[in-house]
Amino acid sequence: CVCVCCLKLELQKRACRSTGLSFNWCDIEKTPGQYNWTYVDWTVSQVAQNNLVPFAYSGNTPDWALDATNKGLGYRFPPLPQYMTNFSNFFTMLAARYKGKVQYYEFWNEQNGCGWTQPGCANSNQAGAYAPYLCAWYKAMKAGNPDAVLSVGGLDYNEQVTQGYQYIEDLYTHGAQDCFDAVAIHPYGTMDPGHELHWQAINDTFNVLQKHGDSHKPIIVGEYGWNTNDESKKSANLNVVLQQLKATYTQVWSLVSSHLGSLSLSL
Repeated sequence: CVCVCCLKLELQKRACRSTGLSFNWCDIEKTPGQYNWTYVDWTVSQVAQNNLVPFAYSGNTPDWALDATNKGLGYRFPPLPQYMTNFSNFFTMLAARYKGKVQYYEFWNEQNGCGWTQPGCANSNQAGAYAPYLCAWYKAMKAGNPDAVLSVGGLDYNEQVTQGYQYIEDLYTHGAQDCFDAVAIHPYGTMDPGHELHWQAINDTFNVLQKHGDSHKPIIVGEYGWNTNDESKKSANLNVVLQQLKATYTQVWSLVSSHLGSLSLSL
């Protein structure tokens, strides 16, 4: 979730245009059929007041829709089959409630890494298990807001993940091509100069989309950063990344606008 009041001056100083939001099903519908929208209504209003474009995470299954052994693990486990009607109803309601206020959503988070059902973060080959839920979510959200732009949940795609594109490829294999409008990735880099962002992740993701005729689908760079307490280094790295993103965006847009489609980078 986002505390916009705390960040308002910093956002204005940095001329930020977008921010993340979290719509956790487990927080909003703690009891089946009973919804508490108070906090998320407030965050959406604060985002609007600060003229920010939100990119919203959605997911996180409530305990009542999970197996008893998975209570408290809704960030990893989707609902049991008997609760798929509840699942669809919730996400249709969510999309309809914020129509005109929130347009960009993702479903789940790092489901190819630690955010899905297999132990030890061993989920890189689990796209086939994720795809049916992605498609059910997509259908439900579009029923609530046909104009929503719906993204594959942000993929763990740091520099140690060399074949993250295979997860996207597997989504196509399992029939999910029409179940997403965009792909979100988390291309964390390192502290080494020239590796501040995992650029190959962006290139490889685009190549898969292009292969399947989906080069028009945006790639959303939704999360990155550096594990250091050196704030000056963080600032320097951020400046490098923002400059490179701007340069890369211009370069790739110029290339794809005449040949392939468009690649969008969301900061």
